[in-house]
Amino acid sequence: MSSSNKIFIRDLKLKMNVGILPREQGRKTPVIMNATVELDPGRRWDRDNIEETVSYADIADVVKKVSALRHYNLLEVFLETVADELLTNEKIIAVELSAEKPRIIKDTERAGVRISRTK
Repeated sequence: MSSSNKIFIRDLKLKMNVGILPREQGRKTPVIMNATVELDPGRRWDRDNIEETVSYADIADVVKKVSALRHYNLLEVFLETVADELLTNEKIIAVELSAEKPRIIKDTERAGVRISRTK
């Protein structure tokens, strides 16, 4: 039996400068972000102490910080930047990230990108 330790955030709503379409230039575009970070699968949480894990708030803060850095033409580049930043945390061994734009394409609820990266 294998073990895993994952922490996730679902449907973090952002307003950020992203996109190549003319209507996305010079204004904030809604983006819905999901993040899953994987920690050492052999780790057990025996103590009730935040220092042993990664805080949800810290993950959200990284996403928000990276989203405010600049205009991104592509969600892919935004996600790569978030992944690079999250993987600097020594407790995180892998990330799975997705970013979606609501109603960006006619007759769709959302369109987006998903990436997975490991150390």
